[in-house]
Amino acid sequence: MANIPGRSVSIVGLALMTVAVLLSVLPRFSGIGFSWSVIMLAGGALVAVHELRPGGPPPGGLPALSHPLIPPVFALLAAVHAFQLLRLGLVPLLWAAAAVLLCSAQYRKAMLAPGRFRQFFDPVLAWYGYRRYLVVGAAVCLGSLFFTWGETLGYWTGSLAYDTNGFAWNPFTYYWPGYALSGRNQALALFVELCLVALVVWSAHRGNGPMPAWFNRLAAGMAGFLTLWWLVHIQANAGPWVFLPGLLLIDFAVVMIYRRQHAGPYDLAHLFGRRG
Repeated sequence: MANIPGRSVSIVGLALMTVAVLLSVLPRFSGIGFSWSVIMLAGGALVAVHELRPGGPPPGGLPALSHPLIPPVFALLAAVHAFQLLRLGLVPLLWAAAAVLLCSAQYRKAMLAPGRFRQFFDPVLAWYGYRRYLVVGAAVCLGSLFFTWGETLGYWTGSLAYDTNGFAWNPFTYYWPGYALSGRNQALALFVELCLVALVVWSAHRGNGPMPAWFNRLAAGMAGFLTLWWLVHIQANAGPWVFLPGLLLIDFAVVMIYRRQHAGPYDLAHLFGRRG
């Protein structure tokens, strides 16, 4: 740790992420795409400023860039990208290592350090009452994205073939079969994964004080987006039907928590009373 700039594990994670992004420029490697690469590199530079100059003035004099939520949110975004790329390979391995380092470091700083976000969020609460349905449902939905959600079409290619009349072009010489597409290959899959992670975070909020109205409305909006996404992508493949039970759990839990109808002995008053 003494040799790491700022003595921050996050810096190591950012370095691994940068290497993964740069490698994806090479033809033999795949990555997260040009737009997301630019976003992640810019966000990584901002997080590096937070880590190397904690509490210091924000770059460019913009107060919004010094918000303490930026590093933990960036770590969650890196974790979603790592999940999206998860497979055997050098770039996915670098992303996975970067996500583990970033998330572990930011969890310690954001949740375990005194005076940070522990007053608003408690991971223990995510497993009480209807909140646990969100966690289970999100896990099922994320797991379903590894199943088959669709297939590409096969196609024929032609070549010159010799027959009794000489060489002639045969357009049906070779047939190339299609291949299966997982849920991670579907349109807007990354935003689906972000919504699932965000709903799990939402399930851990303490709720022991007045919450802004948009906070619960945002969760309801994300659940609605997941439902619409499933309806658009439903096919006779395993993936959408594995996704469905998790989606139903999420929608039910969001409705019950939104209406403040917690599950009997697992409501927040009982929980805080027992832990006090």
